[in-house]
Amino acid sequence: MSVIALVAAVTVPQVAFAGSVAVTYAVGHLPFGVVVDPADGHVYVSNNGGTTISVVDPAAGTVRSVDVGMQPGPMALDSVGRRLYVSNFGDMTVTVLNLTTLTQVTTSYDGGGLGVAVDPAANMFFAARGTEFVSIDTRTFGVRDFVSPSAAQGWFGVAVDPGLHRVYVTNIATAAPTLEV
Repeated sequence: MSVIALVAAVTVPQVAFAGSVAVTYAVGHLPFGVVVDPADGHVYVSNNGGTTISVVDPAAGTVRSVDVGMQPGPMALDSVGRRLYVSNFGDMTVTVLNLTTLTQVTTSYDGGGLGVAVDPAANMFFAARGTEFVSIDTRTFGVRDFVSPSAAQGWFGVAVDPGLHRVYVTNIATAAPTLEV
């Protein structure tokens, strides 16, 4: 069993720093990804050593497990659509959870990746998979596009600017690492 600690933040004008560990929650084996839902404060932790995510409710002081897929890793949260996208390394799938009910909406068999992001307004989910980049329509869960980088690239991290609907991807496989737009 691994442990995740939530750290109390002390705010000083223009500077924020961690004070001390306020509360420790036991989560699943090999915690990997963590996201916080700004709508309700729940914390989601992917447990890469198994097939679950841990859902931490700091207000209630509870933790529960939800089955997702093999070796869950990075996650992307859509607080508007109330969905959590969990990338599963073990089978390269994406499990989509309804955040209100914590039930599985669907599993996409083409979307697992090293880095993931979601653009709620554009209804798009993105995954960088090293040798390819995939975009999935979050209304139909169908693959919208596969893009393959040149042989000398390895796409890893993904971020979305929801205002401009731009996707940023890091390339870690070259002698001169880059950020792709």
